[in-house]
Amino acid sequence: MNKKGLGFKTIGAIILILFVLATILAVLNSTSSKLWEPLKEIFGFGYDGPDFATLNEEAISNFDVMMEDINTCLSSEKAECGCSISFNGLAEHHAIKTDNSKIFMLNIKGGNEITMDSAEINNLNCYIDNDFKSNELKSNERIKFNEKTPYIDISLWFDLDFKYKYNVYKKGDQLCWLTNKVNNNNFDLINKC
Repeated sequence: MNKKGLGFKTIGAIILILFVLATILAVLNSTSSKLWEPLKEIFGFGYDGPDFATLNEEAISNFDVMMEDINTCLSSEKAECGCSISFNGLAEHHAIKTDNSKIFMLNIKGGNEITMDSAEINNLNCYIDNDFKSNELKSNERIKFNEKTPYIDISLWFDLDFKYKYNVYKKGDQLCWLTNKVNNNNFDLINKC
C-alpha cells in the first residue's frame, strides 16, 4: 500500500512541476523576449527557417509588379529596345514558366510545381541570342532564382543568367528574355524602351 501511495505522490509531484514550468515559460514568452530568446536557444524551441507563407505572399504581390513592367515594355513606341522587369520577392522555391500565351509564377518547393499566379501574355516564350534572334524556350525550361541572380535553367550543365540592367528585349510585338547569351558589346547597342 505504501508503494502505491508513494507512486501517486511522485506522479502528482511530477505533474505539478511540469505545470509550473509550462506556466513560467508561457509568462516569459508573453512578457519578455529578452528572457525568452535564450531559453528558446537552450531548449531548441522555435523555427528559424524562412516563413514560406510570407515569402509566397510577397512573390504574388511582386508578380503583379512584374506584369506591370512587362505591359509597360510592350506599350513602348520603340520598335527595338530593352526593358527592366522586376524579379523582386522571388526566392529559390519560386520559378517562372512561359508558353506562347501565358506566364506562370510557380512554387517549386519539394520538387512539385504549383501555380501561384498566371497572366495572359503573348510572345514571351523565348530568349535572345548574340545575333538578336529569338530562341523558343522548351516546355521544361524555367526561370529560377538563387541568391546571386535569376537564370533560365536550360539543362543540368547550362544556365542563362540575367546579368544586364535590361532583362527583356522588345522587337516589334514580341518580347524575349535577355540573358548573358548576348555578349557585352552587343548589349551596349540596346536602347532603353
